[in-house]
Amino acid sequence: ANPRGRGASRSTSEPFEYSSSREGRFRCAMIVLAVILFVVLTVISGTSDEWELNGGESRETNVRGGSFLVRSISIEGYADVFNFNDGCPSLTGTPIIMNKTYDITLQRDDYQYDQFYLNKGSRLEITVDQSRGATDILLFTSRDSFDDWQDEDIDSSDGDANRAWYVQQGQPPADLHYSAHRSDFYTIVYNNDYHRFGEATVSYKITATTFDLDGQNPYCPSDEFGCKIAVAKSASSNQCIIVRIPTDVTSTIVSTHQQRVWSSVLALAAIPLIILFCKQKRPSVAGYGTIPTTTTTTTPISASSIPATNPNYTPIVTATAEVFPASVAYGTDATEKIPLAQAVVIDDKP
Repeated sequence: ANPRGRGASRSTSEPFEYSSSREGRFRCAMIVLAVILFVVLTVISGTSDEWELNGGESRETNVRGGSFLVRSISIEGYADVFNFNDGCPSLTGTPIIMNKTYDITLQRDDYQYDQFYLNKGSRLEITVDQSRGATDILLFTSRDSFDDWQDEDIDSSDGDANRAWYVQQGQPPADLHYSAHRSDFYTIVYNNDYHRFGEATVSYKITATTFDLDGQNPYCPSDEFGCKIAVAKSASSNQCIIVRIPTDVTSTIVSTHQQRVWSSVLALAAIPLIILFCKQKRPSVAGYGTIPTTTTTTTPISASSIPATNPNYTPIVTATAEVFPASVAYGTDATEKIPLAQAVVIDDKP
């Protein structure tokens, strides 16, 4: 209550403006998320890849995105393609032995490399006899790590190689042994980073583990060149696609391409838009938006402005005014105009 003669108490509420801006930011975020989902799912479900495989090598082909996003996979190249619905066979097939001896000549700041796809358990043996200069021998145990090394054009001292050896003229030949701990591309790099001309003789022997495919007929034989395999839709299926290169070729290029299920891509990408639509249809809190805040100020009122009927009394004047926003959100489509409300109470008791 106001003290006698202090005047009128007035309350005002400030318009609640940030509610609409918050909804605008939410709407923008949902649209951006839908676009990002569409791009990511499109890229994943339509993945293409290309490999160079040596004669006798075999590998599993992975389907990125799963059966929900991928309809089929196409494989092109001189290769036998096997399709299993109950998982991959074990790596207990007859090992493939690859032997090769050749001379390398490395100019200053030059390198050469050999690359193999080795299944888990394969064994690599290399002998390098340096007849002139010096060579860093680097081993990369994945294609990505080797590609990064090439792109960055770094030297062996940066340590990006999984293994590194050094051999120079006048030393005994370097003998290197390595067992593959997982199935991937393995690359041996002969790097001349010493600004001198170099020569060496390289001999390698690879004992490559293979899948047990005895008695299995290829889903697509190598003489068909191209192969298209439907991706299994059953949740219980454990599909495995294996590519094997015949031993009558030195190496060959194999390419793969996945065909998307566009309806699945669009359905997943539309989830943020569905959330946005449902939120817009839902009424705001209490059906009227957010309740405005109220502040109170005091404005003096002169008692002399009120006529007195008794010379012995002092008037008590209380005036309150509530100011509401010009419009308050009513749901999402309508607005309700609320006028300025004023009340003046005069206590004229002596």
